[in-house]
Amino acid sequence: MALAAGGCGLIFGGQTVEYPAFVGWENSGKSLFPYLFITIACGACSGFHALIASGTTSKQLRYETDASPIAYGSMLLEAMVAVLSLSCVMILTPDSSIVKGTPNLIYANGLGSYVAMFGIAKTLAMSFALMAFSTFVFDTLDVCTRLGRYIIQELIGRQDRIGAWIGTGLTAGVPVFFILQKSSKDEEPVAIWRVFWDLFGASNQLLAALTLLGVTVWLWRTRRESWIWFVTGIPCVWMYVMSSWALVLMTMEAFRPDGEWTLSNNPVAWAGIVLLILAAIMLIEAVIIILRDRGHRTATPLRQISHPSR
Repeated sequence: MALAAGGCGLIFGGQTVEYPAFVGWENSGKSLFPYLFITIACGACSGFHALIASGTTSKQLRYETDASPIAYGSMLLEAMVAVLSLSCVMILTPDSSIVKGTPNLIYANGLGSYVAMFGIAKTLAMSFALMAFSTFVFDTLDVCTRLGRYIIQELIGRQDRIGAWIGTGLTAGVPVFFILQKSSKDEEPVAIWRVFWDLFGASNQLLAALTLLGVTVWLWRTRRESWIWFVTGIPCVWMYVMSSWALVLMTMEAFRPDGEWTLSNNPVAWAGIVLLILAAIMLIEAVIIILRDRGHRTATPLRQISHPSR
């Protein structure tokens, strides 16, 4: 409902674009490349959505052929959310105090302005937008927690109650530990989510690259067609390089804060190293599989799936 109301306000509300389309190649001391490509791009390419699709959505489909409209439709809706969120920034001037506020306030202000065209007071509309934003975030956190628990249970091989407690404890306990930590920059307190936000974006988009990597290997083993490298291969390489590049920069920045190498106590740096190692292992394994299979096996045509009679 929030998306529909915001979309109508965006199209018919008569708002003007105030924010410049391009402000430079540098922002907050970071270059456009590669940080632009670790933006959470849910409607285009997102590792989190790959987990959702493989871990939960695929198990909720009645028929396999329902996967295409559901997946494609969800992608379009996510893209619409991204467009609406971007539009909430576009209607602000660069010197607006709201621009310097928190993301939820920027989103609420923009959505409130769009919904106000229906005759609803902006303050009420902003409260509605904040509720929609909170619901979206909390739902995402809930799904992350459940998927994390499932993955940990699969890794340790315990599907019983003990495995559930271990999975839940690790999945919920580690974030709680970091949330309770205090962070500051130039003696000014910094919200802990800002400390991990770049890492979250890089890991999410790296997971998207690894998903494309797995799909590319599977398609090659089953189809052996040249179009595979253009459809999933090139996007995989692009996402892999950009995400890894960003992780390397973030990690080196933590280990060289003043231009000299030092042993960092920043958890972002060590998490970045772990992610890079895991990504390298998966890449090596994928390359070995492709080279080992080349010329030794014939492609197996994919089974054509049709709707069963209902």
